[in-house]
Amino acid sequence: MPAIATLTSSESGASGHGRALLVRPSFFFSARRRLELLYEIWNLPRVAITLGKDREGSAFYRWFTSRHPRLLLIRFKTWGIALQPVPTTLKEYLKGKERQALRTNMGHSKRAGFTARSFDPRAHYQDILDIYASSSVRQGRPVVFDQPSFDAMIGQDTSRFYGLFASDGTLTAFTSLVVTGELAWTKIFIGHTAALHSGIMYHLMADLIERLIDERQHGGAFTQIMFDAFYGNTEGMRYFIRRCGFAPCNVTWRLARTD
Repeated sequence: MPAIATLTSSESGASGHGRALLVRPSFFFSARRRLELLYEIWNLPRVAITLGKDREGSAFYRWFTSRHPRLLLIRFKTWGIALQPVPTTLKEYLKGKERQALRTNMGHSKRAGFTARSFDPRAHYQDILDIYASSSVRQGRPVVFDQPSFDAMIGQDTSRFYGLFASDGTLTAFTSLVVTGELAWTKIFIGHTAALHSGIMYHLMADLIERLIDERQHGGAFTQIMFDAFYGNTEGMRYFIRRCGFAPCNVTWRLARTD
């Protein structure tokens, strides 16, 4: 996973036959920082999450616990994963200094006329394509829209889509939520770059959290909300993740028994 991959990148000095090894000063800083980061990740709180007995739960368990193709000692979705317990109430979730950025941006988005609701992705397919096409790079990585995989996903009844719509009805941001067992996972969380300054992503997250709180209060089995990896993101995204209430954790994945 990207968060752990950053720990393995190497710094090299210049060396030659019969000459002393020359090492850039940044090598020592980078090596020290890697060790500090590794220590930080190793000591993160550990959370056990049981996935459901359904098809998604079984598939996610195999994926999350599989070996990384390049880092064989690392398992996917295990180290430094951004999680938060489902808040008790929306009022509790929104209060405090840590949620000031969320409250401010959500208010800005609402005043700009954006509204949140669930939607059928097939009815807003072009808007979704436009959102992906609005930027060729996100989080420092090229945007790759895997259309066959996306089409397969929207055909699954278990994928829930919630979006933020402009006053003219255009979809400007959306999340794809999958719930299985104790996990509620924002598998996709993306917005149109032209509208990001309006606070739409904070607005979308707040709406999603409110929905999950309500569902949890009415018997929902999930206990944890997962955003995804924490350390593999840019500083700006890590700021967003924390301001929305998530914190990095190490996860022990379990699969519900079938008996």
